[in-house]
Amino acid sequence: MKAARAILLPLFAFLLFAGIVASVLRHESRTARSETREVRSSQEPSHACINSNQAAECPLCAIERFRKHREDSRSKEGGDLIVLNSNNRSGPRVPAEVAKRRALSRALYVAGKIEASETRRAVLSAPASGYIEFLAGDDATGEIRPRQVLVRIHSAELIQKHAFARAADLFASVYTSASSPTGGATAPYPSIFYAPYGGVIIERAVSRGQHVVTGEKLLTLVDPSVLWFRFDIRQSELSWYHVGQSLDVAVEGVPDKTFPAVISFIEPVLEGATRTVKARAEIQNPVVATNGHAQRLLHLGMLAQGHAQADLEAVLTVPRSAILFAGSAAYVHVDKGGGDYERCRVELGREGDKFREILGGLAEGERVVSSGNLLIDAQAQFHRQSSSIERDSDGG
Repeated sequence: MKAARAILLPLFAFLLFAGIVASVLRHESRTARSETREVRSSQEPSHACINSNQAAECPLCAIERFRKHREDSRSKEGGDLIVLNSNNRSGPRVPAEVAKRRALSRALYVAGKIEASETRRAVLSAPASGYIEFLAGDDATGEIRPRQVLVRIHSAELIQKHAFARAADLFASVYTSASSPTGGATAPYPSIFYAPYGGVIIERAVSRGQHVVTGEKLLTLVDPSVLWFRFDIRQSELSWYHVGQSLDVAVEGVPDKTFPAVISFIEPVLEGATRTVKARAEIQNPVVATNGHAQRLLHLGMLAQGHAQADLEAVLTVPRSAILFAGSAAYVHVDKGGGDYERCRVELGREGDKFREILGGLAEGERVVSSGNLLIDAQAQFHRQSSSIERDSDGG
């Protein structure tokens, strides 16, 4: 018996202690749960059924606010207004720039060819039949001088005409009044052609000793001191060019040098196939000394490139990056503030290097998105598709 009591007494004491500890723990747990319910009841009276020990925002309230924001967004996005990140103003921003009046500038580049000036080009033809006694340029090493003999023709027809003319002069001199300042002289029939100006012969159609007939082409003389730079202007860039505009012309054969030129004529006809307009600029061709010989730097037929910096008057502009194209229409996104952007259709004018002229659809002072348009456009398409799917679901 003593041995049994020695075993049962410690066991009974342990069980009694364990029961007391369990009772205390159950009491503390009920107290903590009661306090938690009181806190939740004071914070979220409508969502007290959610069991959470965290002090974070109630997820049901967050969902409710999201639904309300989406409904507000749909009401705004029913037209051209796009809501971007209005629920979280600390999110990413898209840069915007003010539409304002500024000088529009653009660098222009054209390619063309060096040609002879038509205003300083002479084509000589035979006035009568005969044979060529002398033709300049056969052994010439330089340019033709002004008033230099170009062609001399031996022609019996010209001699006969000249004889009749002299006879007419003699007959007229007998009956001419002494007060006549001309003395009755008549115009001769020349057989010698002189150069009207200095230049070079670029074409000889005949040779010395050759027989020619009346009207046959003899040679072509051009003045190389002033040449034409002929080039094509694209239709889209035509408004940037005007007569009197300066160009800098460069050719491959003359490195590290540009030649000043001035646009003298822009043709009024548009080429249907290429949608271009032909233009020309006059360019000076100086004489330089090379290895002890004088020569001109530019040669006919050279390929050349022209460059000009065009500056226009102040017009309403936006950055080129602000413009989006949908088919033939152009759009910009106007920053309305607070994450709201309105999609506006605009009418475009001339295109500069950095800015584009706005002719209509936008007022001066409005802020347009200068980059990030694709993000806003994608957001708008996403909302349109979501709205369409939800409308179909509601209808079903």
